[in-house]
Amino acid sequence: MPADAAPSASQIAAVCQKRPHCSIVRTTAAGSGLDVLQAIVGGCSEYWLSQPNTAARQVLKNCKGGGTVTVSQNRLTHRQAGTGEIAWERTVAYSLSPWRAVSERGCSYHTGAAANGTATDIDYAALLVRSVDRDSTSPGPAACPVWPASFGMAPAPGLRGGYNVPAPILDKEALDAKGGIGDCVPAMTTAGENGFLTRGTAAASDKIAEIRVLAESANTLLIQVHDPIGDHASRVELWFPSNGDLARIGVSVSGPASAPSEKKDVLPSVERWPATDMEGRKVTVMRLSWADQSTLFSGMAIAYSQAEGGKPARAVANTGIVNDRPAYLPKIVSFADSRIVPVPGVCKLRDGRLMRAD
Repeated sequence: MPADAAPSASQIAAVCQKRPHCSIVRTTAAGSGLDVLQAIVGGCSEYWLSQPNTAARQVLKNCKGGGTVTVSQNRLTHRQAGTGEIAWERTVAYSLSPWRAVSERGCSYHTGAAANGTATDIDYAALLVRSVDRDSTSPGPAACPVWPASFGMAPAPGLRGGYNVPAPILDKEALDAKGGIGDCVPAMTTAGENGFLTRGTAAASDKIAEIRVLAESANTLLIQVHDPIGDHASRVELWFPSNGDLARIGVSVSGPASAPSEKKDVLPSVERWPATDMEGRKVTVMRLSWADQSTLFSGMAIAYSQAEGGKPARAVANTGIVNDRPAYLPKIVSFADSRIVPVPGVCKLRDGRLMRAD
């Protein structure tokens, strides 16, 4: 979008505020009366949002090496990149009115290693996080994967897809609370929504189970299950690194209220309690806690095995599962990021459920 005419006197006054060596070098129209003003102050670029009947306000500050900024219809996009032992790229798109992050796409790879690289896509409106990872056994150099045209378990040769477990920002009341999970994070379902069917076929509409998972920390998961079938053989399955290998555990949805484990390096303590979801349906909530504070730091695969008549009927997972092993381990993605203001992904306890605060 081309730059508009020179900024008005009122815009200059609002942005520069009598600061010395301040100049507005670009004014860009962004539709619906929105203008983005780029000011140079002390060697840094400041981006100010000007809109009718509202005081101009700074929305972004970009200093040396801070990347590039582009403006389009109700959008401001900030791209950053860095090189070193780990090379990375990050592009965050913001809506201008209201001002908030709407999406992010980034990647990283170890420059001195063989074929590797992971790209991550975040939908901030839904807190849905997906990633594609390069298979290190495939030929080719280390590099950022190109985001596939169609996302899937194996979206392109040498790539593996996965849904990451989000770690939203929880207020003090929400931490360790025994409530339910509302719209804080999206649901993975046995119909194949926000997950991959790795066994069986999609559940009929009256049998669809919904699983909501969030990370309270790198060693604690909160898992909510709504399963209209309610078969005692249904369970949550997890894979994660342990002692140089891959540990696999299964956790029954039905069981004692608390089941502490003696093998705390692999098996978590499990707390269960009943709750209701946003639609008033009965759900089971489980808190899985490991003694090792970094158990899940390197990622995890998580699946829900839905049973019918005491036998496994289907399974949905956050990554591909082949011969009872995950294709790769999607990492926990935290939303505690001081570089994005206002911070997305904040959830608060409201009416006994974790709900989005933004």
